[in-house]
Amino acid sequence: MTAEESKEYMAKTEVHQLFEGMLTGLLYHKPEDHLAFLENCISLAKTEKDIKWNSFLDVSKKPLPPIPKTDGPIKSEAGDEIRTFTTEPEMKQKQPLPPINGTAHPSIDEDDKELTEKNILTSESDEEVEVEFSGQRIVFVLGGPGSGKGTQCARIVGEFGYVHLSAGDLLRKEVAKGNKRGQMIEDIMKEGKLVPQEITIELLRDAMRQHKDCPGFLIDGFPREIQQGLQFEQEVVESDFLLFFECSEEVMEQRLLKRSETSERPDDNIETIKKRFTTFVEKTLSVIGHYEELSKVKKIDANRSVDEVFSEVRALFGALPPKQVQKIRRKKKKVASNEEEDEYEFVEFSGQRIVFVLGGPGSGKGTQCSRVVEKFGYTHLSTGDLLRAEIEGGGERGQKLAKIMEEGNLVPQEVVIQLLKDAMLKHPDSPGFLIDGFPREISQDVQFEEEVVECHFILFFECSEEVMEERLIKRGETSGRVDDNAETIKKRFRTFMEKTVPVLEKYEQQNKVKRVDATRSVDEVFLDVCAIFGDLPKLEKKRRKKVKKAESGDDSEYDELAEAVDDLSRVVDGKPIRLRRKKKKRKEEEDEYSRNPVFEQPIVAEEFIPLMDDSIAKTDGKGLLNVRVIFVIGGPGSGKGTQCQRIAEKFGYTHLSTGDLLREEVQSDSPRSKELIQIMQKGELIPTRVILELLRVAMVNIPNTKGFIVDGFPREIEQGKEFENEIAACEFVLYFECSPDTMRQRLLQRGETSGRVDDNEETIVKRLKTFDNETKPVIEYYEAQNKVKKILAEGSPDEVFTQVSNIFENLPNRKTTSLHDYDVTFITGPPGAGKADLARTLADATGRTHLSVGLILREEAKQETEQGQSIKEAIKTGMLVATDLVLLLLTKMLEKEEKNLNGYCIDGYPRTEEQLDQFKQKVSDYNRVIFIEGEDAEIERVLKERGEASEREDDTEDISKTKLEVYNGNTRPISDSLGDSDKALKVSAALPKEEVVEDIRLKLMAVTELSS
Repeated sequence: MTAEESKEYMAKTEVHQLFEGMLTGLLYHKPEDHLAFLENCISLAKTEKDIKWNSFLDVSKKPLPPIPKTDGPIKSEAGDEIRTFTTEPEMKQKQPLPPINGTAHPSIDEDDKELTEKNILTSESDEEVEVEFSGQRIVFVLGGPGSGKGTQCARIVGEFGYVHLSAGDLLRKEVAKGNKRGQMIEDIMKEGKLVPQEITIELLRDAMRQHKDCPGFLIDGFPREIQQGLQFEQEVVESDFLLFFECSEEVMEQRLLKRSETSERPDDNIETIKKRFTTFVEKTLSVIGHYEELSKVKKIDANRSVDEVFSEVRALFGALPPKQVQKIRRKKKKVASNEEEDEYEFVEFSGQRIVFVLGGPGSGKGTQCSRVVEKFGYTHLSTGDLLRAEIEGGGERGQKLAKIMEEGNLVPQEVVIQLLKDAMLKHPDSPGFLIDGFPREISQDVQFEEEVVECHFILFFECSEEVMEERLIKRGETSGRVDDNAETIKKRFRTFMEKTVPVLEKYEQQNKVKRVDATRSVDEVFLDVCAIFGDLPKLEKKRRKKVKKAESGDDSEYDELAEAVDDLSRVVDGKPIRLRRKKKKRKEEEDEYSRNPVFEQPIVAEEFIPLMDDSIAKTDGKGLLNVRVIFVIGGPGSGKGTQCQRIAEKFGYTHLSTGDLLREEVQSDSPRSKELIQIMQKGELIPTRVILELLRVAMVNIPNTKGFIVDGFPREIEQGKEFENEIAACEFVLYFECSPDTMRQRLLQRGETSGRVDDNEETIVKRLKTFDNETKPVIEYYEAQNKVKKILAEGSPDEVFTQVSNIFENLPNRKTTSLHDYDVTFITGPPGAGKADLARTLADATGRTHLSVGLILREEAKQETEQGQSIKEAIKTGMLVATDLVLLLLTKMLEKEEKNLNGYCIDGYPRTEEQLDQFKQKVSDYNRVIFIEGEDAEIERVLKERGEASEREDDTEDISKTKLEVYNGNTRPISDSLGDSDKALKVSAALPKEEVVEDIRLKLMAVTELSS
């Protein structure tokens, strides 16, 4: 569940008001038995509908004085003022008020009326407004490139008067403008990739507002991802249906190549066409499946001629009734009085995104910030510029700062934070701040987030030291900056590595670091930056009531309450609670306590609102802990690579050569490849961070292997330690011992044909020396742990492999990594119960992969194969597909999907106990089955409604009844057989989806408590 979904749920249930009331009551009463107090609050909440912040305050502790028994006026003294209140007997003696009607009330002219309305709260009056685009039919039009959807849209426009909006044409018009955004879009289109959805939606909405009188819109080529459709329907208007033009790849390719002869479009070439086909299949087909689940897809066979296709399209649109404009009544905005306005204030910096921007000196972060400012309207605050401005202003502090910067040291954080806050307060309307060069120490960010505002994420520009130094020296020739000289540059590099890298590590643990490769050109880097900022949702400003201090002057309880309520609000927003300094003790108490500030540990929202308990499925979230990992070490030319290949062939291990991974990176012609070539030519070791990154990516992409033999790693003790801390434990080290002379001769012989830059006499000598100095201590380190198995590598490959085989053949059996190392959750239930929707919601909320067995079967049924036809017949009659066939297709899809360490949500499976048993025996164990339960009568009602709106042949009344009977006879018994085990979770289909998700969460928590 995302932060937005959490906020929607909390707003709908008003549970935050319940929490606020209970928290207020706790702090007000301070009961000895707090649990009993909370139970009483919850009991009261079940009967009281309108829970407020003071609903649980017992004011009987301080009763009001009794009303005096007198017929005279009641006086109340408030300071020097004496107020008189009319008693009931006095009111009875007065003349009654005139009736409220047009004659009794004095007339009010328009000017007086306007003035009166400004001073009177009009919250009770309503106004009627039209829902934008509600009277216009919204049709998404999809089809592969070359399916002819554009041509068909043009004919619909001519006959039915719709407005055709082609997402592709809108984007190409933007390209034609020649601006920076147009250039960015053109580069993306040439790569065959999808343009960021915010740009497309913005262009579409602007175009739609220019045609408010048309009957509808054909939005061609949109959405291409599910999220695009969801965001469009959330921000613009809900679609009526999706028009899908089905066409074979061969026909589409033929049409596009023919079009390229005259179109001059940059994306009409064979290479880009292939990429576009791949993108369409990977991204857009899932959109079709999503809208099919909503019964909102209307398919057209587009392999035919234009006239034949339009004949079917005409029949479809001709049968559509006109849409009526929808109007809603809403409360008019009330105009608050000055007194009331004074009671509220904007939460400082709310609605503004706070981005820390980090990168080594010369990484180009300042240039990129300037471009973000120009494109996205952010305010760029460079701590360096703020400090230099202070220096230029002169004064004692400026002189001190100049001296500190010349020495390459960091400026005291109190000065930096104060300068930043003052600068931020000058831009209250900015959408966000790019805080460049901050924080450079962990303590800086702690103090900033405590005293100013929380950071949303860090934008980190990665760049090699050589590139940065070259840029800085070149800049120093013209900049005149006191810190742009070679000596200071070296000091700044050392300071950056020592101080700033720990900051990145901290924020990476919070998943709040976005990295950009800054070794490339300015334009290439900015493309990546745009992709990051283009996906960010808009933040809203928040208002809060001003907190008043207690009359007694001791505001500690008020502060405590205000902080607690603020914490609760941050939890609702999905944010961590602020770190707070403990308040200073009174003067007489200071001698007993330390004056050093004490920080409370942060509590993240997930601790209050856990969505899923991953500990049921994963031991430590790494997914590779059960893999056998073997480090393979030997000098260059020891033959370890050849032996690793033979191990992989005979024993089924995956061979990962750090050397090969590095050479592949060199051949990729990436910006990092030049850096690696220079290092290899010098015979030096590659930085550990690069090797770990390459290894981790390679291992994650092969999660179902028997094990890994990691060739050429580690070459330093720290490398091995970092690998075992971050990725997986090493079982043992396979060490190939070989003399330097033998290795040198082998390498020189290999260099005659290999073409490798490191196979020459000079480099070989350096590499052997490096190996002897650096790598042998690794052997000693692992020997101390009894983890080294030595192989004499002087003989022939066959002789050496005999020794190797003897080791591997005698290894103890060990459980290998399989799908069982991931969370596998099945969601099953009667037809029409919303299995796919629930599975998709759970997958989105927890980062899992969603697979729909029903969608997989329907896609296969379209194939003109014996297998496809048998599935088609089963679907048509409402019967079950053969277990072996279902399992085969599901397994293929699991193998095809990129492995997700978070796990999988699979809906529509199992349908029989046999299917569940077969999956467990042939594929993997599973973690849980979620059963959606409902009454047959309610299910039949839902199926009947769906059948009336659906065009699927298996949604007829008779087939729906058959499917329900099949479910009752085959799937319900699974629930009975699992009983109350921790692998079975039952939820009600009658509950709203949000409550079902919450129900599942609570049941998972109960399972966790029982297992512990």
